[in-house]
Amino acid sequence: MSIKDHNLTLLNSREDWTNWINSIEDLAVRNDVWSYCDPEGIENLVFTATKPSDSASKDTIQKYHSLQAIYDSERKKYDKVSDRIDLTVCQEFKQHYLGIHDVRGKLIALADSIQPTAKDQKQNVRTEFEKLKKGLSNTSLDKWLSRWPALVNNAKRYKIENLSESQICDAFIESSREVNPPFYNYMKSKEAQVESEKNLVKEAAKTMEKISNAFLT
Repeated sequence: MSIKDHNLTLLNSREDWTNWINSIEDLAVRNDVWSYCDPEGIENLVFTATKPSDSASKDTIQKYHSLQAIYDSERKKYDKVSDRIDLTVCQEFKQHYLGIHDVRGKLIALADSIQPTAKDQKQNVRTEFEKLKKGLSNTSLDKWLSRWPALVNNAKRYKIENLSESQICDAFIESSREVNPPFYNYMKSKEAQVESEKNLVKEAAKTMEKISNAFLT
């Protein structure tokens, strides 16, 4: 099965950076290893327990094996993130982290080399919003759905003016008119019932998150 079949977010250009780094962070967070990957963090995944001698007590040996098992489990999840980076970064960009094997180091090297400026990132968010508003186009349904929650997060992260969560949720509902008429009608009926706009936004955001999680997990 190809990368495309898995709907993985690829890093083929500077414009891909925001969505790509978000996908890597999401994967690390879901596996509870982001603290070891965060470019701004300092925590490292290391096994510090000393192997006991053969004459050590049964409890001591058992404790060591338990710690080893915990570390191995964490390491397996951490390696999953590292493998995802190698799998989704184009050959041209891999040169930026040549010789670097830890996740944090790879992310820092990539950010230093290709991360767009704040202005670029804000423009990318606006461009993404306009694209998603137009519907599926040539994008698969699951990928189109999964990009909406990421758009909300990016708009918040980069403090995009005149692009609030409520605006994005409204656009999501409107753009679903042809993609999913039953959902569109349901949300429109909710809009008529709900007195507070804030509650409607929460309803739409919750729906987007559920849809996204279904495809990303």
